[in-house]
Amino acid sequence: MKIRHALVLLAVTFLLGLIVLMPATLIQAPLNRAMASNAALVVTAGTIWSGTAKLTLFPAARPVVVPITWRFDPMALLRLRLGFYIRADSAALAGITRIGAGIRTIELRDTNLKIDSALINRTHSLLPMFGSRGTLHLTINEGDHIVMPYQAADGLRTAEGKLAAKIDSLTLGMFSSRPLGTYEIAVKLNNTTAEYLLVNATGPLKFDGGGAVSWGTNRSFVYRGFAVAPRESAMLLTPLLAVGRPTADGRLQIDYSSKW
Repeated sequence: MKIRHALVLLAVTFLLGLIVLMPATLIQAPLNRAMASNAALVVTAGTIWSGTAKLTLFPAARPVVVPITWRFDPMALLRLRLGFYIRADSAALAGITRIGAGIRTIELRDTNLKIDSALINRTHSLLPMFGSRGTLHLTINEGDHIVMPYQAADGLRTAEGKLAAKIDSLTLGMFSSRPLGTYEIAVKLNNTTAEYLLVNATGPLKFDGGGAVSWGTNRSFVYRGFAVAPRESAMLLTPLLAVGRPTADGRLQIDYSSKW
């Protein structure tokens, strides 16, 4: 009996050792298939429980390489997810997030990311035309989370949850060589729509109010609120006057919606 118990204990210890020491390269191929042409991952060291890698964004043209590290998040098991703490460290993308992988969805929590405008400008061909510069901060506060399915339904990526965004020292070279302002925005994601509310704005160009951005079958942008721009800046006032109505207190009331 003692020999049987010893053999069982030895087998269990061996299996646990295999699990603990699983090389991180085992997850490299599945992740790369999931990210397809948008990104590529190359593991440099470690196991699936903790390690380092290089994440390449836009691998097909002028790639951006982001070193990342990860470690196992045992608390995610309470939510029936396999979770990890992930840290990125580069000029283009830096910060931390907690990712929890479920059966059908992936979850983001406790996130604080800083994204440079040079990386954001790569996401849409119109952005570089405005000469946009600045830094985007994305935060998912404690108690909030974002849930996304692994596969897009009918080619549309969906998401549910809340996050906070901050655009720091936004500059649009087409209108001004100086920063226009810093903007703090609360965002609520609902399927294929992001509802947003400007909670704070500082700088020469100020906005308040909010609206929604939809990327579903009917892609649209809506903004309702007020804007304040320097009177001496015709480059800024002209496009705002085209969509807004001057008020008695010197602001511009805007009720704007468009398809994109």
